[in-house]
Amino acid sequence: MSLLQTIDAHYFLAYNINILNINNNNINNKNNNKNGGNLLMDDLNSLLKTAIDETSHVREGETFLVKDLFKGYEWNRIPKGDRLMLGSMFLSYIGTHDCKVTVTDKGASGQQRYQKH
Repeated sequence: MSLLQTIDAHYFLAYNINILNINNNNINNKNNNKNGGNLLMDDLNSLLKTAIDETSHVREGETFLVKDLFKGYEWNRIPKGDRLMLGSMFLSYIGTHDCKVTVTDKGASGQQRYQKH
């Protein structure tokens, strides 16, 4: 095998791997979009920080939902799949940090409720 054939084989392999990665990413994006989620993890982390910061405005003894920590139009702009992920991230954060918020019950719509203490 000549050097030129080796180089061509290398580029062919790299090209095929790139095509496979592009196809897999497109499939993953389509699946993610079917679930209503398309934000990047950095965006979700930023939303989580916003939610955590906003708990400082909740009064002691008040119960709330994660969606209550956002303005209505802001919450509605977050795709459904990402809202679900944000809720899971918030629940996990509350469970692992002392932030004067406890998990209470789930409401009739299945949304997790929290209470400030």
